[in-house]
Amino acid sequence: MGIARLLLVGVAILALLALVAVGVIALTGALSSDGADDAPAPAVTAEPVPSGTSPPPVETSAAEIPTLYVACQADRCPLFVRVSGGDIVEDRDLGRGQQAFYRFRP
Repeated sequence: MGIARLLLVGVAILALLALVAVGVIALTGALSSDGADDAPAPAVTAEPVPSGTSPPPVETSAAEIPTLYVACQADRCPLFVRVSGGDIVEDRDLGRGQQAFYRFRP
């Protein structure tokens, strides 16, 4: 009985060390910079549109600018806009008929 308990404790310690090692490897992999995440987040300009009007026309060029247009058709619409770099552009509620217009410029 004594040897079986010691073996069980040894296996439990090895399993704990393996979990810690996997956690450290996952953390270093998540925090490592491979260059893809180091690119600066695109600058965003928020251009709200007055209620009842259409968004201004987007100039067409060789490189099109990504655009987000939101129109609230319910009594209340929560609006949360965040760029891929993590910067929060807008966090508010829109009322019925309100609109929001965003251009994402590189």
